[in-house]
Amino acid sequence: MLGESLVNAGFITQEMADECLAIQASTDRRLGDIIIEKGYITQKELMRVLENQHNVSYIDLSRAETNYTLAKIIPVELARANVLAPVKIVDGKLYVAIEDPKDFRAIDAARATARMEVQPLLAGGRSILDFIDRLYGTEHAQRALSDFRKEINLEEVAATVGENESDIITAPVVRLVNALVEQAVNAGASDIHIEPFASNVRIRMRVDGILSTALEVPLAAINAIIARIKILANLNIAEHRAPQDGRFNMTVGGRTVDVRVSIVPTAFGEKVVMRLLDRSSFLVPKERLGLSKENITKFDSMLMSPNGIILITGPTGSGKSTTLYTMLAEMNSVRDNITTIEDPIEYMLEGINQIQVNPRAGISFSSGLRALLRQDPDVIMVGEIRDPDTVEIAIRAAITGHLVLSTIHTNDTVSTIYRLMDMGIPAYMIAAALSGLVAQRLVRKICPFCKQKYIPSTVQLDLASIDPETAAGSEFYIGAGCSQCNETGYKGRIAIYEILEIDQTLRDMIHASASLGDIRKHAVNSGMITLRDSALALLNSGTTSLEEVIAITHVL
Repeated sequence: MLGESLVNAGFITQEMADECLAIQASTDRRLGDIIIEKGYITQKELMRVLENQHNVSYIDLSRAETNYTLAKIIPVELARANVLAPVKIVDGKLYVAIEDPKDFRAIDAARATARMEVQPLLAGGRSILDFIDRLYGTEHAQRALSDFRKEINLEEVAATVGENESDIITAPVVRLVNALVEQAVNAGASDIHIEPFASNVRIRMRVDGILSTALEVPLAAINAIIARIKILANLNIAEHRAPQDGRFNMTVGGRTVDVRVSIVPTAFGEKVVMRLLDRSSFLVPKERLGLSKENITKFDSMLMSPNGIILITGPTGSGKSTTLYTMLAEMNSVRDNITTIEDPIEYMLEGINQIQVNPRAGISFSSGLRALLRQDPDVIMVGEIRDPDTVEIAIRAAITGHLVLSTIHTNDTVSTIYRLMDMGIPAYMIAAALSGLVAQRLVRKICPFCKQKYIPSTVQLDLASIDPETAAGSEFYIGAGCSQCNETGYKGRIAIYEILEIDQTLRDMIHASASLGDIRKHAVNSGMITLRDSALALLNSGTTSLEEVIAITHVL
């Protein structure tokens, strides 16, 4: 029926329909999903055909408003189990988005629960699940906060929470902390900030690199919330004057999320930052890192080096660890002894020996690295170079036949060379040890659901150092803002890279302490794609905006 409708509408040929019907017969999957996966039609084209076939209106949930009062009418368990979402109430009738308008069992369940007439609207299954995440994420946290207020006397909590864990392990505060993490994971947040101020506690979440307020709670609740987090992270709940760091795991929607906790005292109480790491999506193949074809070639070439040191540089949160783990996964082989020393171990890799830094046990980056050199390693990964002692040992290991991978904080590839000199490493040792340098940043991607063309101002072009005459022949895009991207105009991020392979000419220049400008000029002339060039390539392809290019240009 569907295949015939698509053929009659001219979207696919009869041969395409027969091919997809044969796959459906052997897999028992939805025909529409198979046709979309084959690339024959888009989700929206399929929905338009189904709209006519079922005589049910289609709704674009990416542009639909999330009315949180609807979340109280249809429970989240019913919504997820039946893949339907309440969208609006008009004239006493509840409109629900559903993938199959003839799923009368699901519609009857919604009608019985809501106690009102239900009108189905057509939408794709994936878009419904995304809408459910948006609709119920904040509602869950707000409900947990409401329960917390009702069931616990906040003044008593503020006065009594201290050294006794039984004061904290209560259902409302447990639900509240769980809801905060769940909301952050569903929103794709990388961090949760819990910040006490004079009159309230602000809870913000960082999505695509930008912080925004998610919730505000009474100041009297801060002690109970932080104590609960300390218990989860196995920290000292009686300590309020010194910084503490810990971690815990939580399962959200079948995914294990690693939560790293940092707590510091502030004027109005303790501030908590929780960094979220979804282990199921942490290990990324090199093809999805954002590398250009030229940079993939350089990436592979560096990893083939039998010895030397490869340094990845960039600010905190720029994806350095993801790139490091991708490198390790590429090199992982039973023929090589690969060992890491990390703080913390962010992802467990099968077949690789991983050591956690533990200052209390005397294991620092430098002492752990010394020990590793007696373990017959082929490849060593040092999570971060933080001090001269560690970098000196790493450089010497690279010179004596080991391949060393690590990270360091500098602005770009060339300035890393001078950072090593500032740390006391002689130029001749740097020249002998360096195999490659990788600088990276994360830029936001324009939301595909509200992406539109626009003409930038001359001020914007000037800030991005783009010639107006050159820009005249180019197309620029921006996100208008929609419910899918939380009105930001951006959805997701992608890495940009600057990869510098160290050739013999560069080794000679480093050995001779050549100027930064001369080294950079040689690197560019030898084919190095700069961070700015990488950002401009994404701008030209319509992936990112001029605003992001300006941000990168001003940092470099």
